[in-house]
Formats: sequence, C-alpha cells, structure tokens
Amino acid sequence: MNPRSETFAASSNRPRWTWAVIVFLVAFALRWPSCGESFWVDELHTAWCAFADLSGVGRRAVIGNQQGGYFYAMYAWRHLMSVGVTEVYGVEAAMRSTSVLLTAFSAAGLVWGVSRVSGSLIGGVAAGLALSLESNAIFFGTELRPYAAVVFLATVVLGLMESVMEENRERVADCDDASRSRIGWLGALNRIMVHGLVMVAAAVHVTSLTVLAVLLLIFAVIDWWSNREDSSAKWSVLMINGAAGALWVLVAVGWLREHESLWQTRNAWTSFANAQSWGQIWRMWPWAPLVILPLVATGLQRLRGRSVASLRCDTVASRLIVIAILSVLIATIACFVLSLWGGIALWHRRYLVASLPLLCAAMGLAIGSMTRREKKATASGVNANEVLAIFVAAGCLLLMVYQQGTLNRLCRGEVRLAQRGEDWESAIEFAGRSVSSRDSVWVDAGLIEQNGQPTIVDNPELEEYLRYVTGGPYALGDQVKAIGVGDDAIEAWLMRVAERPNVEPESDIDAGLNGQPAALITRQSLAQMESLPLDVERHRFGRVTVLVRTR
Repeated sequence: MNPRSETFAASSNRPRWTWAVIVFLVAFALRWPSCGESFWVDELHTAWCAFADLSGVGRRAVIGNQQGGYFYAMYAWRHLMSVGVTEVYGVEAAMRSTSVLLTAFSAAGLVWGVSRVSGSLIGGVAAGLALSLESNAIFFGTELRPYAAVVFLATVVLGLMESVMEENRERVADCDDASRSRIGWLGALNRIMVHGLVMVAAAVHVTSLTVLAVLLLIFAVIDWWSNREDSSAKWSVLMINGAAGALWVLVAVGWLREHESLWQTRNAWTSFANAQSWGQIWRMWPWAPLVILPLVATGLQRLRGRSVASLRCDTVASRLIVIAILSVLIATIACFVLSLWGGIALWHRRYLVASLPLLCAAMGLAIGSMTRREKKATASGVNANEVLAIFVAAGCLLLMVYQQGTLNRLCRGEVRLAQRGEDWESAIEFAGRSVSSRDSVWVDAGLIEQNGQPTIVDNPELEEYLRYVTGGPYALGDQVKAIGVGDDAIEAWLMRVAERPNVEPESDIDAGLNGQPAALITRQSLAQMESLPLDVERHRFGRVTVLVRTR
C-alpha cells in the first residue's frame, strides 16, 4: 500500500472510530446509573463465587448449576479492583462494570463492523445505538451474570464470520486460478477462531449454543457453498469445519456425561423457563423495529429504484442479514417448541441473549444497504438515499424505545433503566442488627433448588448454597448464624419449635439461645405474612422481606 492509499484508509476509518467511541459512551452512560443498586439473588451467587478462595470458586459455581470459567474471571476482576475503586463506587458498581464494559464494547464493535460491511456509517451507528438502547441489552449489561460476556462473544463471532465471507468474495472474484485455490492461512485462522470463540461462549454459559450453534451451522453451510466451485478451497473448508465438528461432538458427549444430573432434575426448572402461548415468540424480541421495518423499507426501496433481480443475496451484507435473522428465528422457535412440548426449560431471554447483537447487526446492515443504491441527490445536493436511511434508522430506534417503555422513562427523567427491586444489602444488614449475638437467621432466598427439600436441610453442601446471599459481600456478622432452609420456610418459622411437624427440637439446636430462629429473610410472598402474630414484625426491602421476633 502506497502512502497515499494509507492516508485515504486512515481518513475513511476516522469517522468509524469517532462514532464507535460516541456509541460506546452512550451505551456506558445508559447503563452506569443502574450499577449502584443492591445485588439481586442471581447476582449474589456470582458474588458468592467471586468472594470465595480460589480453590472454592469452581465448587461454588457447580453447586449453582453453572460453569466455572466466568466465575474465575470475576474472582480475578475482584482482586484486580483496588480498594479505593470499591470504596468510591461500591462493590456493586465495581463488579457490574464488567458487564457494562462488555456490552458497551459490543455496541461500539457493531458500529465498526456493520459500517465496514455495509459501506454505510449510518447503518453502523444504527446497529450500535440499537444495542445501546434495547432494554434487554441494558438489563443484561448491568447484571453480574455471564450473559453480557455471551453478547460480546456473539458480536466478535459475527465479525469473524464477516471476515471469512469477505475473503471468500475476494477470492472468487480474483481471476488468478492459483490464488483461488488457496483459502490462505488468515482464512483458515479466522475459521478456527470462529469455532474457538463459540466454544469459549459455551464454556461461559452453555445455553449460548441455543443461538450460536445454529449460527455456526448455517455459516459452515454458506462457507462451503461459496467455495463449491473451487475444489481445493472446498476441501480445505470441509476439513476445517469437519475437524471442528468432530471436536464439538466429543465436547458435547463429555459435557452431557458430566452434567447428567441436570437432565434428571429438569422438571424443577420448568416453572422458571416455561413456554405457554405462541404469542410469547412475538414478545421475546422487538421484531418490528429490528427486523420487519428495516427489511420492508429496504425491499420497497430496491423494488422502486431497480428491479426484482436486485433483491438477490449477492453481497456479504445481504448474506449476513440472512444468516443473523435465520439463526435467531430458528433458535427462538426451537427453544419455544422444546419448552412447550418437550418440557425442557429453555424459554427465557437469558438463554437466547446471543440473539441481541445478531438482530441489531441485521437492522444496521439492512439500513446501511439503503445508502448503496444508485446515488440520488436532492436539489440542495444531499444524497436522498442517505436521508431516507437516517429517517428509517431514527424511526426504528424510536419505535423500539417507545414499545419497551424506555422513551417514557427517559422523558420522566429516570436514569436507572435497569432495576431489580431486591435490596438484599439493607435486608441482611437490618437482620444482623435486629438479632442478638449467637442468634440464628433463616435464609429463604426463593431458589429453585429449594423445591422438594425439607425445611431443615440435612445436606451441608446444599444448605451452604441455599444461604449464599449472606456468604458474599453482604454478611450478617460473625456472631449471627445464617441457616439455609428448604420448602415451607415461612410457615415453619412462624411455628414454635414444639409445633413443627416431623421436626425434632434437637434438630434446631443451632437456632439460637432461645431455641427459636430469631429472624427470617425471605423472597417469598405468602398469605401468612398478611396476618402475623403480635410478637413478629415485618420489614420490607423491595421484594425482600425480613421477619423478626420481638420477644
């Protein structure tokens, strides 16, 4: 590349960098105010793992039916954070900043990648802003859970797929047969990295495969199809994807054997991620602003400006749109059907969260393609296609934030767009102050694992897990004993020890000086709490309730 071309490339990339930084700051600004709220119950499991000794991180993750990779990363992040940062911003913001940064980088990455593929900065900015503003992306982008990492990895995987498809296009267009017969070391490396990063995403959270496995399969088919006329490249692609496929089978078999207990206990999870009506598919994602409107606008523009033949998927951008939307549709419908008819608990946004960057990228690519039609200038010299693309992008974004309620909340001056409503920090601190030294406090966190367990849990490892909300950054104090309990905890706590059926008084020997648990922290809501005994006080902290005995 000569100096003049290098200067041109740098100047053409400067707007992308500028807008990528702007979108990053927008995404960060929309998420950061929500990071100071108390951790909610799911996040407290992550915190419990991160606050363990290094040897206990993996064990605590496994007890909670999670994989260890993400939690080791959070353990390392906690130790990298200086004491000053934690004191100034709080442990919640310091830990949640990982998810904020990952989703903000994802939004910035979409700006860069989509604008590069579509040749339109308008499409790239639209895609990045869509991921910045989408309410689910904000929620998962402010949560101390693995799902922000899945969003980030899905964004990178999509970018690598674009590089492979662009390399295929350039090689096929090359007239040199010797050049066409090689995919090149960079093309091979990109393909290997696509499989490798999807495996990393699976290691972060296996449910990421609900979307990424479908995406990977469709990509492999299109990759082979693009090289079908070149025997050398075709076989190279088959060897790489075939070897990766064989490795995937081995990994899957090993994982299924190691986690066989999850299948045996699947019925316990159906209440959490259960599909009930076909309308839930429509409500899962903002299909209209992210898929339907951009495609309709692009299709109408092409039909009006050219011919039906121009609707062919003959560009990298067009193929990426098809791959992204088809992957999300197949994954969403498959999870719905498996949940509705198969009894498999997969119907939840967190298990399909990798869909978000794909849908936002598809929207941006569709809008970006509108600017690549035949140049049409207005009387003032403005490109009419770009003006139309801006209006479509603005309309889609406004419709999305209106439908999801974000626009109304921003207009009311709300800055905390993600709220959990579980003030465990205040509840645990209050319970610790309200009981005497050596008293005990029952912890009823409303976990799925409590289902079917006796109120007094006799498995020490399970009991430790059921009270993990008090084992991380929030603690009752050294002199107060926390006890994780099972089913029917509220009813049992309200009874006197002698009144409890099938429970020996001796089993409550750790209940405290008076043989009674002095307080109960619960996330449950039952009718029994509406009419409490005179010696019991109720204190609410959002969706967390503390019951305390006054005598």
